[in-house]
Amino acid sequence: VCWLCRAPSAAAPAVGVVGVARPAPHTPCGLAGGAPGVVDIWSGTAEGVKAACRDLAATTAGRLRAAGLKVDEATPEGDPAHALVEEARRRQASLIVMGSRGRTGLARIVLGSVARNVLHHAEKSVLIVKASSSAEGAAEPPA
Repeated sequence: VCWLCRAPSAAAPAVGVVGVARPAPHTPCGLAGGAPGVVDIWSGTAEGVKAACRDLAATTAGRLRAAGLKVDEATPEGDPAHALVEEARRRQASLIVMGSRGRTGLARIVLGSVARNVLHHAEKSVLIVKASSSAEGAAEPPA
């Protein structure tokens, strides 16, 4: 986000900030009826995830607005890669900029890669910025 804030406003006339909350997983057979409270526990967690996505999108949008950029935000639910590609299509975005945690090995196989899926399915260009270990958590684009 920091490097985008330093970009001239003409370089990025409008920015959409999108945070996607994954839906609750399907309850395995037998758990809903046999384990009271399972659905209630997940429901509370799901609301927390949605709230965290809204908060992160609002914070990021606020930083970009403070830098003078025109920003709007969205927090759809669903598969993150699909939701990001659909949101970019809906907005007629010319570029998708997204972060990547850089997972490798088993973590990538088990958790998948949202960035990889967006890269393969987006109709427009995708810029993937690796997460930084700095205190701000902001990544710098390659020179």
